[in-house]
Amino acid sequence: MNPIEETFVKTFIARDKRERWLSFLASEKNRLKVLGRLAHVLEDDLDPRFVFDKDSPPAEIAAQAGQALAEWAKTNPKQLCHLIVYGDKDGQVMNLSAAESDFDLTNGAIIIVIPNKLAYYHPERDNLSRQPFKLLFHP
Repeated sequence: MNPIEETFVKTFIARDKRERWLSFLASEKNRLKVLGRLAHVLEDDLDPRFVFDKDSPPAEIAAQAGQALAEWAKTNPKQLCHLIVYGDKDGQVMNLSAAESDFDLTNGAIIIVIPNKLAYYHPERDNLSRQPFKLLFHP
């Protein structure tokens, strides 16, 4: 099991769904079942305490997430993130701004920035101009 993905699951997936996620992500055979959830129903699996609209989170969360992102960028100059994606880029590492604008990630993606603190969830969408992204932030 990838330690970045394991930390993400233990931080952002609802307690009653964690074991399933951990076992499915670790299994080559079952991984696609979990990845298929990224397109439409992942929000049912997320811990709602840590899910926010990326464009309009509460002010305190926006400030804390912005600070965490700025600190991360200082220590990670290439701004590399881990991807959980329904597609060919699953498990790969990519620059954050490239990931946010990559058309290949329109079928559902989790962009893990700081595994135990900050990630983005992109549900399936038909184009890049419609971006109903979610901020996953654990203060």
